[in-house]
Amino acid sequence: MLLDEEVILTVALRSKVAAVLRKESPSRFLVNFYVFPGQDGINVPRLPVPRKRTYIGFPTQEVLQTKYVSVVPEGSLHALAFLVNEDDILSGRKAFCIGMSDCFFLRFRVDTDLTLEPIELFSKPSCRSLTQQSWSIRLKLYQVIMEALNTKSLNSAYKRHKSIEFAEWEWLYFSKCFAQLPVERKGTVTLRVNRLDGSKESCKVKTAKFSLQFTSRDEIKMLKKILGTTITVSTRSGFPTAPKRLRAVDDYLFSKQTAGDSEYVNAVLPDNDVTSPNGYFFLWTRGTEKLRVTTQWKKLPITNQLVRDELRRSAQGDCSDDSSSQDGSGTEIQIGDDFPFNNAQFEVRNFLGATHVRCVVIESNGDWLVGRYENFGREFVQDRMADNY
Repeated sequence: MLLDEEVILTVALRSKVAAVLRKESPSRFLVNFYVFPGQDGINVPRLPVPRKRTYIGFPTQEVLQTKYVSVVPEGSLHALAFLVNEDDILSGRKAFCIGMSDCFFLRFRVDTDLTLEPIELFSKPSCRSLTQQSWSIRLKLYQVIMEALNTKSLNSAYKRHKSIEFAEWEWLYFSKCFAQLPVERKGTVTLRVNRLDGSKESCKVKTAKFSLQFTSRDEIKMLKKILGTTITVSTRSGFPTAPKRLRAVDDYLFSKQTAGDSEYVNAVLPDNDVTSPNGYFFLWTRGTEKLRVTTQWKKLPITNQLVRDELRRSAQGDCSDDSSSQDGSGTEIQIGDDFPFNNAQFEVRNFLGATHVRCVVIESNGDWLVGRYENFGREFVQDRMADNY
């Protein structure tokens, strides 16, 4: 949760983010506080860069879990916040969170003496939690927009409509994310029902319809803070075929597709068309609890300056191709590298300071147990990688 006011934990630590642990009373909650790095005495390693996936980006805002807990009134909880870890990004489960203003990257826990330790067991919220349900709303809308942007239109009207089930509480959550109020208008819907004797009826009833639209630069910017920055541009060539085989030890495998200068993209960029502008249009009907999502875009070459500006507008934490500058140590070891040792294959998972790395066994033909973690010196891993690449 985002707190309405900054909480002073110690002389050196102040918190603006907290996780609810449990409800203590009808209006009070026990929370665990999180702090931002950069406060006095806290220095965190730079964001990791997976080898061969230097295009991966992480949320620009990182938080550290503390050991401080307290009971706070319900009124101090300002808004929902989402915590994601590295596997959420690399596996694609929450990769679209880049650019969300209320999404934070979590890697470390800070002790009372300001030392850091990696968080290996990341607790997932219950499927019944408000955080998880709210995230599901964003995922649902993101998938609808991505499905639209990855279609090839044969006519001159680059537009796609899709209606999805959307409960009233989902609409209330989504619409309250923005300062602009939904436009309400009266309408009718047709409800179809079966009767006990086998007859059927079609009933036309009065209802209310609510709409939100995002067509200007500022409006689309607001939507990107909720659904991520990758909703505006997508190549027209579709997604690559997923890997066919997933080993038991693997949590995920990936296949990628690079875009050349000859590619065309579907781009939702503001224009000067008053009658039919590009943008996103949401129409929710109360009687049927359905949301109609309309996406309208332009077909542009990827070399178009507006497209290039949009694609370059990446989050501060996004990785670049200069992987040697990311971890601050000048080493060539990267997260995701694997190497052989003693009849087993290890994969690099975390950096432990400047001298060691934490690795996990991904394959074994000997006494090593798959899934076991082991720490190795950087120089040792570099030597073993020379045999592997």
